Amino acid sequence: MLIPHQKLTVKPRDIFSGFFRHKHDFSKYIPRKMNFVGSGRAGLWLILKDIKSVGIPSFTCKVVLDSILTSKTKPDFIDSGIIPEIEDYKGEALILPYNFGFLPDIDKIRKICKKNNVILIEDCAQALGAKYKGELVGNFGDYSVFSFGISKNIGFLGGLVNKEVNLRKYPKGKVIHLMLKGLFGNLFFNPKFYSRKMLDSELVKDYEMLLYSMDNYSKNVVMNIYKRYNEILKTRRENAEICIEELDGVIDFVRPLKNTEPSWLYFVLTDKNRDSIIKKLLNEKVDLTPLLSFKDLSGRGKKAGKAEKEHFVFALYRNREEIDFIIKKIKKIMR
Repeated sequence: MLIPHQKLTVKPRDIFSGFFRHKHDFSKYIPRKMNFVGSGRAGLWLILKDIKSVGIPSFTCKVVLDSILTSKTKPDFIDSGIIPEIEDYKGEALILPYNFGFLPDIDKIRKICKKNNVILIEDCAQALGAKYKGELVGNFGDYSVFSFGISKNIGFLGGLVNKEVNLRKYPKGKVIHLMLKGLFGNLFFNPKFYSRKMLDSELVKDYEMLLYSMDNYSKNVVMNIYKRYNEILKTRRENAEICIEELDGVIDFVRPLKNTEPSWLYFVLTDKNRDSIIKKLLNEKVDLTPLLSFKDLSGRGKKAGKAEKEHFVFALYRNREEIDFIIKKIKKIMR
């Protein structure tokens, strides 16, 4: 048995639901009119392709940089930790990533952008349902993009962007590949069968940009998961409360800023001895890990480099037994 760091939201029943029509209404969690797109990174590409340069906090997911480079936009790195900190910026545009579902001081950043006439782009890929001062993310910037990639808040395929989408259709072969992942993914992440070696081999693959529109089948799968997003979000938040209470004073972890409600996609731990802790937890049948796609994209950031070297995570959408087991083992090795 090995408790995996990741858990998926897609279930086999969702895969079969894709063959039936669902109403495409995201208004409960997404506060503006959006268009379907084949991936979150394609949504970013659509926004950026007419922008010459863009600011980006150095610590975030590498696919953001992939989108920037594919659009032939020049990246302007801003050294920052897990929760972006921006004191001033005077470029053409700014991407604001909500890493792991945590939110920065959005009012402060909006004021900077307004003062300097900067286009603000919200990267909500991991933050569906997160709120700032009671208002849902996705409505603060000039543009916003959401992702339904397999490991996201609603995990299958595609995304949303408030930009016109005119791209070729998603290839059927790639959709079928995702169908198989959806059917067998939860079996893969079952503690009885989970293999870290198999996951590592998947993570090191290079992924293409996926500049496609979203097919109707995938839209239906996503909407079927979305129907129970209340339950998914409730589970994550309840588990986060338990982890905060039980791990306070045991190990450092990322805490929400004042006036923010994260999506709690992950519980994010931080420690300078991270790699040693991860090895000890593996011996205790718990697989916690850094998200390998989250890096210091500049390669030279002090805050971003620290975040890359010290963070490690586990998904919060899981049963209470697994949460209790993870907490118990963390407490044991941190004595």
